[in-house]
Amino acid sequence: MHGPPGTGKTLLAKAVANETQSNFILINGPEIMCVDGDTKILTNPKGLVKAKNIYDEAKVDGKLEGNKIKVIELKNPISTYAYKNGRVSKAHITHVTKLTAPSYELEISDGNTLTVSHNQPFLIYENGD
Repeated sequence: MHGPPGTGKTLLAKAVANETQSNFILINGPEIMCVDGDTKILTNPKGLVKAKNIYDEAKVDGKLEGNKIKVIELKNPISTYAYKNGRVSKAHITHVTKLTAPSYELEISDGNTLTVSHNQPFLIYENGD
């Protein structure tokens, strides 16, 4: 759901989950990162690691949660960095999942390419602005 704070989105979602006897997991936007499998994540101390490699390792050692969307809790959280409140700070990757959504590769006039999905908004900057 999308909308300004305080309009009842979370309350409505909790009510629907309760009425359908479903689990409700609240995830705020900054707590989730959506990346392509080839995206390199800066980890400490391993350096840059592809997201796909993190997921593949988690499948072997992690604890599987959920029925419809498989969420894997990492046995050992991965140290990384996050941008929060205008500062870079230490953070941890604790869970991973793989969502399958159709994706598209866009070629920009400057020769760069973007991989996007139809349910993920993206920006294209013009002339570096």
